Amino acid sequence: MPPKVTNNGARNSDLRLKYSQFAKTGSSALPPEPKRGGTNECERVNRRPPLLVLKIDGGHIGKVLQSASYMQMKPLLVLSVLLIQVSNPDGYPLKHGRPTGKGIAQYVEDQADGIIREFQDHVGDSLYDVWVYAEELSRTGMSDSVELGFYYSDEVYINTAELYQAYSLGDIPPEKQKRMRESNRFVKSAILHELGHDYVHQIIREMVVVDSVSVDAAYQNGIWILRSASQFGAVFVEEGFCEYLVTDMGELIPPRRMRPPEGVEELTDPLNRYPMVYKYSAQYLKEFLDRNGCKQGIKILLHNQPPVFSEILEPERFFDRLIDPYGAGRPVARATTGPPR
Repeated sequence: MPPKVTNNGARNSDLRLKYSQFAKTGSSALPPEPKRGGTNECERVNRRPPLLVLKIDGGHIGKVLQSASYMQMKPLLVLSVLLIQVSNPDGYPLKHGRPTGKGIAQYVEDQADGIIREFQDHVGDSLYDVWVYAEELSRTGMSDSVELGFYYSDEVYINTAELYQAYSLGDIPPEKQKRMRESNRFVKSAILHELGHDYVHQIIREMVVVDSVSVDAAYQNGIWILRSASQFGAVFVEEGFCEYLVTDMGELIPPRRMRPPEGVEELTDPLNRYPMVYKYSAQYLKEFLDRNGCKQGIKILLHNQPPVFSEILEPERFFDRLIDPYGAGRPVARATTGPPR
């Protein structure tokens, strides 16, 4: 079915109801940004797994621009014009060089079909009955939300708040990309990440209904138990898989160097949720998925118990115990090396 965009009252009412029932199953999130004092302010929002959301003190670009004098604004306005001319070939509107809410909604309406086809071509598989919407997520009753998007039951919602650096990574000039440490703040990459969640849940249904292969309960659990190592591992694997796909498609800038966590405390620190559960997890799974492929790799992961804390810290322990349910139960030949330390 073709993706569509809607901002009517009924849709917003439905969303509020879904939020009130804590029924979401996947999200993409912004990384926490440093405040002036050099520390990050973020906290965990508890919802249905495999959800992980970060909240940060938003409005950073607006505050900077509002504090500038009129004379200081002139070069910024000139720069915005240049960015529109050089870095926005499709002509979607920009404000201070960044996508606008109306532009994001129009981009989703125009581009979602093509992005879904790109995703399908990359994984070599089809997506069924996925709908893509553009919504200002603050209207759902979460006015402090800075999520880029979330996934719920075959529906992808992309935030129209002005949080993105560009509509797609391709809009950023190559020389500027080289100077960026890392970024996922692109409308296209947010759509692809949420499509990854849809694909994971489609694979779960396929394994259970078509293949008659069991899926570990942690990936189907409707309650996020915060202190459960197994549930943490399920979130870690699913978010890592989604980030791996988007990175593999070349639609975000991964961290130049990703340092593994030193221990459980660092791994589970709420301030480290974004780098650990989104970025380190993608690196953690990369070699395994490169070797086994996206579809076969995620099937093997979903069949086995997710990694516990010690196995996230020591990847070889996790990959050594994986069983391939499609290979007569034979152990999976793991990669010779884990994430670099």
